Amino acid sequence: MSTEKLAAVTNTLAHWLPSNEDGTAVSHWSLLEWEAAEWVVYWQNGLPWLVERLGEVNVEVPESVNGRLQTIAAASRERTRRMLDACNEIMVAFRQAGIETMLLKGAVLAPLYYPNPLLRPLADLDLLIHPKDIVASRKIMLTQLGYRYYSRSAEDEVYLRGERKENI
Repeated sequence: MSTEKLAAVTNTLAHWLPSNEDGTAVSHWSLLEWEAAEWVVYWQNGLPWLVERLGEVNVEVPESVNGRLQTIAAASRERTRRMLDACNEIMVAFRQAGIETMLLKGAVLAPLYYPNPLLRPLADLDLLIHPKDIVASRKIMLTQLGYRYYSRSAEDEVYLRGERKENI
């Protein structure tokens, strides 16, 4: 697909997804355009939103694309639900320990800006804590909540729990 055609698909999605328009903007797309749309919304974290919109309008999506969209959207919603549950668990544990915590980015924005927070895929949880609470928060993450240390940079520490089985 040419860059111009990919740009046209992206532009159409950007205008159609958040609106109340019917599906005429995408109803005549070819398989190639639907595959490009699938790629665009996947990488822009909009795939669950696209599936939701398709459910609201009467647009025929090629079966091969629709099957992938449905599968990935369901996995994405489940991952987001688990991450939001984990976020609540961390926030409660930190609060009980007297650790002031500020939630940042996706996990705080999803419930505020999406009609359904599960439409906003999450890849991580961003929490801001005071430097004086780092040791206590590490202890909670590692011993109380079952996370394992993964990495550290100048700005952050990364903890993981469970194993990632799919790339969604």
